[in-house]
Amino acid sequence: SPLSFDLKQERRRASLAEVISIDYSGSMGAKVGSDTKLDLANEASARSASLLGPGDRLGVAHVDTKNSWTVPIGPVSDPKLLGSKIRAVGVGGGGIYVDLALDEAYAGLAKETVNLKHVLLFADGSDAERMGGCRAKVGDALERGITTSVVALGKGSDVPELEVLARIGGGKVGIGDFLAYDQRF
Repeated sequence: SPLSFDLKQERRRASLAEVISIDYSGSMGAKVGSDTKLDLANEASARSASLLGPGDRLGVAHVDTKNSWTVPIGPVSDPKLLGSKIRAVGVGGGGIYVDLALDEAYAGLAKETVNLKHVLLFADGSDAERMGGCRAKVGDALERGITTSVVALGKGSDVPELEVLARIGGGKVGIGDFLAYDQRF
């Protein structure tokens, strides 16, 4: 029946797995107004989590020279709790290893059996490291059905390459000295 078809379409659309990788390197402690770059990235990630429904799956990793799963990939059952966990993470050390962030995010999503898979990467536009080979990683992920969006915080020398990664990944690009994040990518 048409109603049954509509319900199946709705269920299919709601089937999303997303990994948010957040740069929490030392440079993310830089002030942007009264907040730090990390505060802004954490807030945007928490808001993204609040937009997901119970049929969706989310993982959040804070990344510098290692990947730390703040929220292991799982169902979105309590968005407020997820937001609290994300916002509680402070600045780490080292610069973000973009290749590591992408490898870990894609590996986590490869295990998911949903229709839509997405990576959202927040990185300092002035301190993103180890981006060699990332274009191929992002392109390969897109071929496997995983889109990639990138938000670069600041207008530094790494922004052009981060922008290229988002374009290759079929995702959204966000760049700026401040971040106002209200929409789901």
